[in-house]
Amino acid sequence: MAGHSHLTRRGSTYYFRRRVPLALRRAFPFEAWIESLHTTDFEEAKRLVRARSVEIDNRITAALAEGNSTPSPPLRPDEAASLAKLWLKERLDADAEWRLTGGPDWHRNQGTVLLEKAAAARCQLAKGLWRCVGGDADEVLAKAGRFYGKEDPSRRLMAGQLLEAQVAYFDAVEARQQGAVVKAPDASPLPLSAPSGQPSGRTVDDLITAYTADKATAHGEGVVMKRYRHIFAALRELLGPQRVVSTLTRADGRAVRDFLATVPKHAGKKYPKLSLREAVAAGARDEAPKLVPKTVASYMQNLNAMMNWAAAEEWIERNPFSGLVGRAESQAERRGYTADELDRLFVSLIPLKGLTPWQFWLPALALYTGARLNELAQLRVEDVVEVEGTPCIRISPYTAEGLQSGDKRVKTAGSKRTVPLHADLVALGFVEFARGRGKGPARIFYELPEGPNGGYSHEASRWFGKHLGRTGVKRPGLVFHSFRHTFRDAARDGGVPDPVAEALGGWSSRKVSDQYGSRTRIKPFKSAVDALDYGGFSLLKVAGAHPA
Repeated sequence: MAGHSHLTRRGSTYYFRRRVPLALRRAFPFEAWIESLHTTDFEEAKRLVRARSVEIDNRITAALAEGNSTPSPPLRPDEAASLAKLWLKERLDADAEWRLTGGPDWHRNQGTVLLEKAAAARCQLAKGLWRCVGGDADEVLAKAGRFYGKEDPSRRLMAGQLLEAQVAYFDAVEARQQGAVVKAPDASPLPLSAPSGQPSGRTVDDLITAYTADKATAHGEGVVMKRYRHIFAALRELLGPQRVVSTLTRADGRAVRDFLATVPKHAGKKYPKLSLREAVAAGARDEAPKLVPKTVASYMQNLNAMMNWAAAEEWIERNPFSGLVGRAESQAERRGYTADELDRLFVSLIPLKGLTPWQFWLPALALYTGARLNELAQLRVEDVVEVEGTPCIRISPYTAEGLQSGDKRVKTAGSKRTVPLHADLVALGFVEFARGRGKGPARIFYELPEGPNGGYSHEASRWFGKHLGRTGVKRPGLVFHSFRHTFRDAARDGGVPDPVAEALGGWSSRKVSDQYGSRTRIKPFKSAVDALDYGGFSLLKVAGAHPA
């Protein structure tokens, strides 16, 4: 649910849902944890999902450590006793619940268990046969986010505590079988041990691991690493992987920001075998250009999002890096295309209409709808609709049946809209083209693969940037997104009121866009589309003068 990671609802009941990171599918051979929280109360669900998220974070941490063969810090005796006490509490709480729900059947079941297992548990404790509960010890440790090798003393310590807890459990069950009142012990886990002289708590490495796993659920691990590789490296190299997150300060944030400003461009490609610090030194030696301020600001915004996540997950009380860097500004001012630039650009695109249709139709649609590139690249055949006789495209994350599509998205709630098609697009055959691409949920531009950031705009964006250069139209500030600026200028020059233009382009004009797309509003908006003024440019005229 929006604002609450891993919380979803089926009917009136809330569920915990979290994908298993691809790198851990061997450790967890299923796609996702999906578990009922057994509550219909939202506040209770939030509390339960936070607790379960912490447990899954710990399991992921332990699995990653096992995969890297990196043992956790040595387990202290008091930690082992605390974890065993928690194990005992969970077992006794479950027994008490099942006595109420199972009644005589559960009583008979527990009697059988006592006959079969209680004596063996006492024998194991007496002889110190800790390997008999080694698997249970690994499970308890994994829930706490810890991993140790098979012969590690910490694993033996944990197993020894479980031998005692196991006997205590059977003693308690035997007393309950006779009608005695036996309460489960009060127990809560202790935090993971930290290196000597360092405060205990979740570390930078823990944060990186948990955040990566969480965001990979929605975006994939490749996308997360692409966005955060330098940030993760800077945090580890400047602050230390075992630095406790709750001790981070604004001075640490400034240090990361200033360090990122010294990183050379394309450091991963130029210096693939060097650490980030070493890449900085090599870049200075080679007089390599550094990351531009916009890129540094973008990295810091991502770091800020990461720390906001830590605060939301209650790892820290507040984000210490908040406000250190403002919005990342473009190096060149964005602008729309002039009529002459449009003419030159579309003369080069018209021959592509029959060869690689998406290379013609995506710019044409962007020009006359003001839509974002991914909004167009993800269009399905069912998104080409007719409203009161007016051909339109439907920009929405939902299917025609009103269900979440799974692979379509919009930037904001105000971006969901139905846009009338300009007469030039209709005359050039877009409706017929779209309907010839398949039926219903088929994507119109199915040639475009899903990109590393999700969506289908990545390949189109790369191609368009190169094509601008080949046509000679390339200028600072001119990119595919410039079509949105062009659309806004054309609406203004055509006398279209700003609220109407904002609704058409998916900007945040709630007053109009809340109504937009209804049957009573489509004709006035069709009139607005017809009024668009591109300074004398007409795609239909260009196509007629330069046929494909």
